[in-house]
Amino acid sequence: PRTRTHTQPHTHTHTHTRRPPWRRRRVHAVAVLALLIVQLVMMRRFMADPVQRALWYSGFGVPLYVSGMMVSAFALRGLA
Repeated sequence: PRTRTHTQPHTHTHTHTRRPPWRRRRVHAVAVLALLIVQLVMMRRFMADPVQRALWYSGFGVPLYVSGMMVSAFALRGLA
């Protein structure tokens, strides 16, 4: 067997442990959908009394929105 020196790149890939691209995108889509559902539930509560719940929604709803953008960015990263 050949021994690998410092100048030779590591060529062995673990293809059996990586999921196909369509399955990784499906996981991202489900994550975005789950975040969206939680946001919609929170929006219904917010719209019932927006003045009283503005700070509550800003504290919890906005981070969910940002998390959805981050999950989308990770999904799109694989397309580049």
